Amino acid sequence: VKRILVTLGGSDDTKSFLKVLRGINLLEESYDIYMVLGPAFIHNDELDNEIKNSNHNFSTETNINSHRMAELMFNADVAIVSGGNTKYELVTTGTPGLVVCSNMDEVNLTDELAKKGCIINLGLNNQVTENEFAHALQTIIENENLRKKMSDIGKKEVDGMGTQRVVASILSKL
Repeated sequence: VKRILVTLGGSDDTKSFLKVLRGINLLEESYDIYMVLGPAFIHNDELDNEIKNSNHNFSTETNINSHRMAELMFNADVAIVSGGNTKYELVTTGTPGLVVCSNMDEVNLTDELAKKGCIINLGLNNQVTENEFAHALQTIIENENLRKKMSDIGKKEVDGMGTQRVVASILSKL
């Protein structure tokens, strides 16, 4: 693992990035961190302070388009995302990842994917510690078989055939 993608929503109101970056900074190895910030992200000073105190190589981008996000996901070895819609993109690209949620609705939806084995749900941001986050990240980094399994399951889970299955289900009821 060399490249880690971090994207935590349009505004990151819960400041998940602080816990995520502090957890990453607990890792002994140095990684290339690609951080995507949403258009409403306003915590730039705090982010800059965390980056300054890090031994990792950081690259940040703001408000990117879907093609760029897909490129970053395909190129990442591991990703850390929020519990919103981005987790579905992560599964689609087969990128193994950790999900940090902002509310219980996100936790419940994320659990469905986690049970299938294509992501790891860390639960509510305010309930996971920096050490727990670092441990989960270290576990996924050290386990190539786990990452491969997550990637394979994710790509099978989202196969682009959903519309056809819905149509077939509707037609079977007529």
